[in-house]
Amino acid sequence: MGASGAYNLQESELSLEERVLVITKGRNAMNAFESLLSPEEIEAVAKYTFTLADQ
Repeated sequence: MGASGAYNLQESELSLEERVLVITKGRNAMNAFESLLSPEEIEAVAKYTFTLADQ
């Protein structure tokens, strides 16, 4: 976990569905984004997080 309590997305083993849920509803210190992003945008963000493991 990072200094802010955030998980390292390069090491995350969450599935796409789990990532969508976390982005949508939030978790622990992370805010929910369901009121800011459309379902399509949330899925795009979740898919993007998989690319972080390659860095």
